[in-house]
Amino acid sequence: MIFGPYISSILRLLLPAERQANLAAAEVALANAASPDARLVFGQVLLCAGKVKQARDVLRAAEVTASDAATRALAGGYRLLADFADFGVCRDWGAGSPLEVARRWSLGAWDSERHLWSMHLPPLPTPAAHEVWFITQIAPLPNELASARTPDETRPLYGRMVRALQRVEAGELPDVFAIGTLLVHTLMLRLLHMHPQAQQSAARGVEYCRAAGSAVGEGLFALLADDIATTTRTTSEVLDLYAGDARSLSRSSLDALEEGPLPQPPADWTPVFHGQSGARTIFESQGWRIGVGAALVLAASWITRAKPADVTATFEIQHLVEAKSAFRCAADDAGTKLVQCRLLAAGIEQNNPFMQQSLQAARDIGVWGRTIGSFSFALGLGFLLLAFGRRWQRRGDFASALRAIELAAALFEGLQAPVASADAAMEEAELLAAGWESIQGIHALQRAFDAYAVAISAMGLPQPDYFAAWQELRGRLAQTGALLLAWSAGRPAFDCTRQRLLDLNVLPGMSS
Repeated sequence: MIFGPYISSILRLLLPAERQANLAAAEVALANAASPDARLVFGQVLLCAGKVKQARDVLRAAEVTASDAATRALAGGYRLLADFADFGVCRDWGAGSPLEVARRWSLGAWDSERHLWSMHLPPLPTPAAHEVWFITQIAPLPNELASARTPDETRPLYGRMVRALQRVEAGELPDVFAIGTLLVHTLMLRLLHMHPQAQQSAARGVEYCRAAGSAVGEGLFALLADDIATTTRTTSEVLDLYAGDARSLSRSSLDALEEGPLPQPPADWTPVFHGQSGARTIFESQGWRIGVGAALVLAASWITRAKPADVTATFEIQHLVEAKSAFRCAADDAGTKLVQCRLLAAGIEQNNPFMQQSLQAARDIGVWGRTIGSFSFALGLGFLLLAFGRRWQRRGDFASALRAIELAAALFEGLQAPVASADAAMEEAELLAAGWESIQGIHALQRAFDAYAVAISAMGLPQPDYFAAWQELRGRLAQTGALLLAWSAGRPAFDCTRQRLLDLNVLPGMSS
């Protein structure tokens, strides 16, 4: 689920056949393996299961100890992919020291590392060469496209995709890589809001998989066609993180997040309410539990967007519980965390008792992202909770919105993401001011201001590789300071805030 069920499933198909069906059993069997070849497979299994940090360590060890050129190249390629999976949607904000992620990872830096690494590859056997090409050049493309911020960053991505499609047309690739390339192309069209073309690409993929006899591939394209048919904007990308493709999971993106109309409402809602679909049927026939879970999450998301706000979430919760079970059977950590996050939000919507267990569950997701899984994926789930809060705020349900913010804050606490924690405090302050009065939000606003000030002080003078991140953080501090000056009760508080802004050379109210 780090790259979505589509790419994750293709990566699973690259495992030895005996390891594909049961990742949990494969993890146990390979945990104590010593040979580089076995460690390579172990790293692949961990990556497919969403245990990205563990996978990176195992793959790095296999890369260093392998004497065979093909094993060394594959371990290095998967290690690069694990690096990207951990930081692929959080270019700017990170755990530990402020902007640590930006300092050690960015799209440009990662691309440069990949290029330098590939220049030192020796000639490889054809099967290994195909696999290295796919995992380093093709599989990351949707996430690279989502992370790109300028035309100069996107042009090489389009060129890479065109050349890959030419290889498919020429019949140069084995079926699994051709299917993976067509999936990536469809995902890119979806990200670019080219829905008719994406639907055509998905239909082409179904035909290709039928001809190749790949039932799992056919199910993936059928699922992707359903996904495209149920969204008109990027709502599903942000709310479901199917492809980990949120461009920038920050407050500005959440401000623009709206629920678009369903472009193709089904003639009969009964299968949707019961979580049935052609894709799910295919996956069940193949025992492909990650696909079953993804189909159920998609059904739940479709119902959530289609039903009136005052209708209970009975069907969504049922589908999410079944999806959680499916992801656990598939040993998919990331999918399980996604569904857990959605269930926490559904519990708020249903006015279930809000207890410490809910906050601890959110905190555990953050700990997972910090210690085992993917930092960026866990960060995205925290902003997902903030997105739910904003939706409830738009609907006038301020109590539910406040609970969602508390869950997000707990997740960021477990993740140890200080700037994201400040963002959550800022959300809380604005919500309290909108729902009640400004003075109610001063405490939360002060927390946000203090956290932003600490972050920008620790950063020091901006360096070229993270200047944009420094500028964005400075803008957040200025806006927060301006609100605090406006809301502060009493001259001492006003003077203290003004002096801190002066010491940091920040102009209150600046946007960047």
